[in-house]
Amino acid sequence: MQNLVGKYLVIVFAMMTTKINGIREVGIGVILDMDSNVGKSCRVSILMALEEFYGAPYNNFTTIIHPHFHDSKSSNFEAASVEVGIGVILDMDSNVGKSCRVSILMALEEFYGAPYNNFTTIIHPHFHDSKSSNFEAASVGYAWIITDVLTGLLHYLDRQDIDSMQGVIGVKPYIPPSDQLNKFEKKWRKRFYKEYPEMDRAQLDMFGIWYYDSIFAIATALQRVEAELSATLNRPMEALPDLASIETSQLRSRILPKIQNIRLKGLGGDFHVINGQLQTSPYQIVNVFGNGEKQVGLWNSMNKGLSNQTSQTHKLDYTTNIYDLGTIIWPGDTPKIPKVHEIPYCDENMQLRVGVPANSGFVEFIEVYKDHKTNEIHASGLCMDILYAVLDALPCRVNYKLFLYETHDDKRSRDYNEFVYQVFNGTYDMVIGDVTILSNRSNYVDFTLPYSQSGVAILVPLKADKRKNAWIFMEPLETKLWITIGAFFIYTGFVVWVIEHRGNKEFRGPPNQQVGMIFWFSFSTLVFAHIQKLQPAFRTINELITRGDYIGYQSGSFVEGLLKDMSVQSDRLKKYINFFEYAQALSNGSQNGGVSAIVDEVPYLKMLQAKNCSKYFMLDPIYKTAGFGFALPKGSPLVAEFSKAILKVVEGPLTNLTNKWIGDGVDCSEQDSELQDFDKLTLASFKGLFFIAGLSSTYALVVFIFMFLYENKDILMSESSMHEKLTAIIRNFDEDKNKKPAVLETMDDSHVQVEVVDDNQAHDEENITQAPPLSPRTSIDHQGVPLSHDSPVRS
Repeated sequence: MQNLVGKYLVIVFAMMTTKINGIREVGIGVILDMDSNVGKSCRVSILMALEEFYGAPYNNFTTIIHPHFHDSKSSNFEAASVEVGIGVILDMDSNVGKSCRVSILMALEEFYGAPYNNFTTIIHPHFHDSKSSNFEAASVGYAWIITDVLTGLLHYLDRQDIDSMQGVIGVKPYIPPSDQLNKFEKKWRKRFYKEYPEMDRAQLDMFGIWYYDSIFAIATALQRVEAELSATLNRPMEALPDLASIETSQLRSRILPKIQNIRLKGLGGDFHVINGQLQTSPYQIVNVFGNGEKQVGLWNSMNKGLSNQTSQTHKLDYTTNIYDLGTIIWPGDTPKIPKVHEIPYCDENMQLRVGVPANSGFVEFIEVYKDHKTNEIHASGLCMDILYAVLDALPCRVNYKLFLYETHDDKRSRDYNEFVYQVFNGTYDMVIGDVTILSNRSNYVDFTLPYSQSGVAILVPLKADKRKNAWIFMEPLETKLWITIGAFFIYTGFVVWVIEHRGNKEFRGPPNQQVGMIFWFSFSTLVFAHIQKLQPAFRTINELITRGDYIGYQSGSFVEGLLKDMSVQSDRLKKYINFFEYAQALSNGSQNGGVSAIVDEVPYLKMLQAKNCSKYFMLDPIYKTAGFGFALPKGSPLVAEFSKAILKVVEGPLTNLTNKWIGDGVDCSEQDSELQDFDKLTLASFKGLFFIAGLSSTYALVVFIFMFLYENKDILMSESSMHEKLTAIIRNFDEDKNKKPAVLETMDDSHVQVEVVDDNQAHDEENITQAPPLSPRTSIDHQGVPLSHDSPVRS
């Protein structure tokens, strides 16, 4: 395979023109590796393309293309470049080593071209044999994908190479079959063996087809230039001036745009060049199997999907069903798809370098210590227990070794940005601990799913409410609300008095007693708000900033930058390294060398609060974060596997692990019911309630009034004056409707005297005596119902 490809083809437009036997020849330089199979194949295709385009003897063409072939190994084309050597270690005896060597050579040749496209400095690979015997490309669990260059050359491989590549997936441009292509292939094979009789194998490949079409495109472009010149000069082609007299730059300026934007029907189908770029045809996905390859499907740039069709058009039906495609036989002669985690972390010989942070004082999360006898690093804490649980949940065994990360300039400082960066620069394969997932860190590493609560919050001390104000009970409600409540209570008491006055002796008696009953009934229903004894010292971060109080944060945390972004002055910030310092600072307060609040991530504050639910209160988060996670290199296959394992841990043992390190008292939710909420309730909060209460009372009052008036309709319909009617109505309302006294009635022409035999007789007689006389036509019975003179007297 060493000379399989070589420097396969470069066409140089030298634009040299000569005239031989009346035929003008435009010379172009073609650089090929004359010893490679591709170089030989392309040379034959180029010659046949010219012969078939022009015919013999040139079919009256006056201008033709003449190729000048040069071997790429000639020193004339390599001496002008400076080579920068790089070492490449491969197992040169293994099939994988050979394939990789070919791919490297192809990449360099496609990048630089030949003769290096005016590059003065190039990379030159120096291959070294590793004599490795442990690298097994075709083993079960491996997946190999090769690009179009190598896939297009599979037919040149011998049986041994094909056997070593069983199960490999390859992609190459799809060349649709046609009668024209079949006929050309037969002629091409005959011509190839004529030119190279020593070759025992020859097959027309995509390179030969492309270069055949490329020469046709160049010849077509030249022909179009001639036609344009003839039209410009208004002279026949044979009478045109010699092209040798035309400046090379002028000819290039005419022909290059034609070549860079041309379209024709070629051997390989639609040959379409736009702005110098050959438009991609559908790609064929093949699987190396048996003695060669078999098709899996086709990929098209237009529909961005896979198809099992072999249509010559670009419009292929897209499918998402894997069973609509050809079956892939993977390395190891198995249809089982290799798993990503098997490359290479499940290899028992592999070992992950896991970085852990130096001690910070938050030992419940992670505590690291070094065994001075063995120099081994050991760690414990919630983060380590979660790592152990995640490793147990993985589908394979992953070996690891802990490495301590610490800064030497300041042992109290922990810059976690630098800690995470150690994964990016290759110092560690992974870092664990209380590492927060942040967007700026994700530019360098990939994080797993989080395994902790997220967010940055404020922890403030609780203070006792020692006020002994007699009117403190009024604080929960605003003044307008209190006034409205009082008015509604009086109104409700009045409605109850109106309804109960005639039938309930508790609502009867002297006027002062009845007024007192109205107020007593109303305010006896008032329930006073219960004022709690505890309250947070502060409610918002802005309150702390405005007061200029000191705020604490964790040393080395990103929270410092967050607080500065929130306009907290640097001299108002204090950093601490453990829970003890947090607690001491909160106890002292800002006035005594401490702080008024601690701002940190929720997991830390939860742990501190859990130890002292009666001392501290955590306010709502002021900043959202993703939580703690493991950091791995970009593109690591372990990210997905670790994330899936974390989900299993979160749904399973995470609660027990948290209780182990933080304690069962982590939930301080009962604390909320003991705290005073100083947000006063407003009138707007109870508009609906007042509307319902007022409507109910008013409805009851209206119904009572209508019923009472209906009972006294004879008075209302009498011919007495309005004053007499109103006086009679009031007397009836004030009378006890449950009383059944003995009544003696006498009647004359002017009035009715009612004698009531009971304890209140004198009082009633006095009221009747003082009442104005009724009209001559009206009298009143003992119930106060007006009677006409024609009505019978009740006995």
